[in-house]
Amino acid sequence: MQVAPVAARSVPDSFSDRVDNVEHVRSDLAIHAAVRSELRRILGGATIRVHVIVLDGAVTLTGDLDTSDDRVAVARAVWGVDGVRGLADGIGVIDRRPRRERSTSLPDARRVEA
Repeated sequence: MQVAPVAARSVPDSFSDRVDNVEHVRSDLAIHAAVRSELRRILGGATIRVHVIVLDGAVTLTGDLDTSDDRVAVARAVWGVDGVRGLADGIGVIDRRPRRERSTSLPDARRVEA
């Protein structure tokens, strides 16, 4: 039984570019995993409200958190991940306390002592 030779097929340029960057893709995946791990360590259950995208070492975060302190902690942690070359922080802070517990008045700046 003879097997016919298989003709070489041309590979689309976009696929070739991806194949050439396999090492880079792996590093993006590793960065993504490390960032998610840091988010779990810092935020616990709130992690599901933060989305992470990594492209060429640049990390983009979107979503929302409860406090500004959480947002700062997340940014510091992301910059601490090996391989991160940039950070686009699209995280919003949402005050989830009931409205009656939020401060609705300004500090008492109107009181002027003569």
